[in-house]
Amino acid sequence: MTEIFLFRGFTQEDINRGKSELTSKGINTGDMIFLPADRAMLEENVESLLTRIEQEDVTSEGNAPGSMAVIMAVGSQEKALTVMRTFKRILETPEKPAFAMITPTSLTWTLGYYMDHVTKEHEYMKTHNPADDPDMKKIN
Repeated sequence: MTEIFLFRGFTQEDINRGKSELTSKGINTGDMIFLPADRAMLEENVESLLTRIEQEDVTSEGNAPGSMAVIMAVGSQEKALTVMRTFKRILETPEKPAFAMITPTSLTWTLGYYMDHVTKEHEYMKTHNPADDPDMKKIN
């Protein structure tokens, strides 16, 4: 399975630095795609976009504007946490980016909608204690 990471608000230098950091930790990034989301991708359905990225040599036309967000199509929560922690460690403002894994519901949304949704949740969680919310999942 190819693991796909779609970034908004990150520079190409940030993405390359994070990928290099993962490689230096012994993580094989050969089956991972790190791609800045361009404006056209934000309008695309998430499921269709992921399928297209897996089947074609998709390139980005630049980085779309907006709050920092990373959408991850990964095989495990452990991998998602490793990537998230790695990128937070290399950034000057580690509190800014919002990270999320693909869910069955998010596959039906556009990438832009999903990134906006995740960013809003991220901002909410900065001022609210997740322990007070019974709907929050525990992350190990």
